[in-house]
Amino acid sequence: MQNCGKSTFKRTSIDRLMNVLVLCIFGFLAFMCTILAIGNYFWELNEGSQFTVFLPRQDGNNAGFSAFLTFWSYVIILNTVVPISLYV
Repeated sequence: MQNCGKSTFKRTSIDRLMNVLVLCIFGFLAFMCTILAIGNYFWELNEGSQFTVFLPRQDGNNAGFSAFLTFWSYVIILNTVVPISLYV
């Protein structure tokens, strides 16, 4: 009867600290990607039209869509910042 209760998961203080740090790093990654996407948006509005000779755009591609794609591109590029291998 004493052993049929719900068992508790024991976590060390280092494990709790690592969870908080990884969440903070994810937040930092999202923040950096957002800032870089906003920078790409403003660059596309101001300077991007001068580069259409070298990089022709298809119809319908505007600065907002470019910023959206840039956000996800930076997520892929900067994902090595997150130390997932520490949990393995």
